Amino acid sequence: MERSASGEVAGVAAPPPKVLRIASEAEASEVAHHLLMLGRRWPVVVLTIPAGYDEPFGDPDEIEEAVGDLAEVVLMPTSDASWAFSRVMPCMTQVYGGAGRVYPIDHAWVSDPGRSRLRFACSLHDRKRITDQLISDALQAPMAAGLVEPRTRPGTQQRYGRAQGIIGSRALVVFDDMSVATVWEELTVPGLALNQVLVEGQSIASSYDRCSRRLDLRAAPRFTDLASALAGANEAYQIGDVVCG
Repeated sequence: MERSASGEVAGVAAPPPKVLRIASEAEASEVAHHLLMLGRRWPVVVLTIPAGYDEPFGDPDEIEEAVGDLAEVVLMPTSDASWAFSRVMPCMTQVYGGAGRVYPIDHAWVSDPGRSRLRFACSLHDRKRITDQLISDALQAPMAAGLVEPRTRPGTQQRYGRAQGIIGSRALVVFDDMSVATVWEELTVPGLALNQVLVEGQSIASSYDRCSRRLDLRAAPRFTDLASALAGANEAYQIGDVVCG
């Protein structure tokens, strides 16, 4: 795979549309150099296959389907390839043995590996957990960095619906034609839990991606981050004001 000096795949203005499956030491080393190159425009999810297995414990295709417009997804075996990857990567930032991690756009993780959280999986019983963790990490990374604008896939449209229920970090939205979509906490207001952004029965107008059946609320709220929300509230209200909830 040919990459430009900025770290992008030559001729591509968005993350690769498919999971990159590493098959050699040279490819693994190239990915490591790509992660360390300044100018990378999107996060990279690296999921590994444990030694002795043909497939990973997490689901790379589900990750790609969920975050493919915002992040690159790489699948790497635990083998000589992962050793080649590890030799290039800084201490404590490697990944192998069935684990996975998301490498954010900025390079703070190079000196602080905790910014690229290592997600472990011990068997296929951990499939949903590690898949969900990596999806969440991949969605949070570009928002936290403030370096990636929301990407619009072909077929994205403006839709109107109503929140029917909130379960953890996901909400179900029903449109007028009774079709359904989901809202993901990571695609709303950074720093706020989803139940602080939406309530059951709330009307929603937002960008809808038909491929993922997901609503992107990042541009929908009046305030797009917690700091501006607090500043706006302080400007609008005084101590002692009574506000209808």
